[in-house]
Amino acid sequence: MPRQNKILIRQGTTTPSAGDFDVAEPAWDKSAGKLYIKNAAGSMVEVGGGGASVTDGDKGDITVSSSGATWTIDNGAVTSAKIADGTIVDGDISASAAIVDTKLATISTTGKVSNSATTATDSNTTSAIVARDASGNFSAGTITAALTGNASTATTLATARTINGTSFNGSANITTSSWGTARTLTLGSTGKSVDGSANVSWSVSEIGALSDYTVTTTAVGKTLANRERCTVTASGQTITLPASPSAGNEVTVTIGGTFTNTVLARNGSNIMSLAEDMTLDKANVSVTFYYVDATRGWRVI
Repeated sequence: MPRQNKILIRQGTTTPSAGDFDVAEPAWDKSAGKLYIKNAAGSMVEVGGGGASVTDGDKGDITVSSSGATWTIDNGAVTSAKIADGTIVDGDISASAAIVDTKLATISTTGKVSNSATTATDSNTTSAIVARDASGNFSAGTITAALTGNASTATTLATARTINGTSFNGSANITTSSWGTARTLTLGSTGKSVDGSANVSWSVSEIGALSDYTVTTTAVGKTLANRERCTVTASGQTITLPASPSAGNEVTVTIGGTFTNTVLARNGSNIMSLAEDMTLDKANVSVTFYYVDATRGWRVI
């Protein structure tokens, strides 16, 4: 069967709706006798035929007249957004435009204004802009300013100043009696005022350091305190861990003999994550327990 090259055109009796067609798909309005096609912007546009391709009338920014022969740009239609960047040149601006300086942006780019276009000079010239010479110097009469650096003839301050309680005029070095305004220096949980006028010290407890261990010996059962190192000297004793421990608590139990039946009572806390007491069944052993949290409890370290 020979191949047929055909274009199928859907037709109707009203202007076709863009939502019913794909891009580049044609449509025929039988009532108006007009052919439309959907463009890439998603709109149905009329395809011209039998004369002018665009009918007269207001087309937005352009008005078409004289059966499509005359196209007029509407007043106010051309805005700065519709002018391509870089297309306006010097010849497009009238010599009588009289552009006021409020319309000009501040020139802040280095090198955009040459010194030769200004009054700038390195000489001591009245009402001229100051320019440095090749060495960076310039001449001037009286300069009123807050200056920094060294003056070639200055020996002392015009007016002596007091620095941290000590007078200073620049003629000699000074040693101040303090650092100035007192500051609070905090070590651990204790803050103290420091200004350098006197020595300041902190005790071990003030800086939050751990207290020393308490060393004990027992031949009977007992309850341990935090940071206690207890040596058990008798067989069959029960040593109870501290109640309600906090994270970081630490105790040490030492078996001071050949017996292997010392019981370590957990006192409500887990031992090695287990809710069980522990029996120290090694002779002459020393075990340190460190409290982690409610789940893991006391851990052997």
